[in-house]
Amino acid sequence: MSSQAKLLPEPTAEALAKSAERLERGREHAQTFIAQAFEDSKNMARALITELMMQLLDSVEVALLAGHSGDHYEAVQLGFHHIAYCLELIGPGVSVCAAEALDAIGVDTYHDGCIGHVPFFKDAGLQALLTNCVRTIQDAIGMGMVRDGDLQLVMRLETISQVTKSRLRSAYLIPKRYLRDVGTHMMEFGKELPSDHEPKWAKRGPKKAAKVAAIAAAGSAAPAR
Repeated sequence: MSSQAKLLPEPTAEALAKSAERLERGREHAQTFIAQAFEDSKNMARALITELMMQLLDSVEVALLAGHSGDHYEAVQLGFHHIAYCLELIGPGVSVCAAEALDAIGVDTYHDGCIGHVPFFKDAGLQALLTNCVRTIQDAIGMGMVRDGDLQLVMRLETISQVTKSRLRSAYLIPKRYLRDVGTHMMEFGKELPSDHEPKWAKRGPKKAAKVAAIAAAGSAAPAR
């Protein structure tokens, strides 16, 4: 036997076409997975916004008695409704719209002297729910940037603060790590095993394998002619 490694035969045109088809199908499945993850995160964010607004409706009197102004309450409603609207958009640009809307609720100044909505929700007894809601919104924007590849577009926006940019960048990196973890497990499922290359007769069940083995043994025991 030659010491040189055997050269594998060149793949046929049909084999190359099938390989390209599998690659394209795999890419489509990956895009579908990411798109569904984005939809799930948007749905969670919109659900929390709805819950936050409903809870605030029951607690707004407490915030107003604490000295907050009516225009601030209106701004809270408009701000979160605008975020929900941005998250309902279809196609590229969702992250940019939602990022600007999210930034506005944290930096705008109101007649009661508040900067952002945190003091309003704190006095209404809803700070924990607000924090959870904002984090979920950030997660949705982060997944949107993963889907559309527009992280740098959001980071270059001059209309949002550096604090918001830093938080959104973190929200972008976290789902990318998750996707890499999913990819690692997918590789495990796709990895070839030694048992994948057993002889064909070994895959025909124990009875068929025993019959084939018996025939092979009988043939080797027969006297030569």
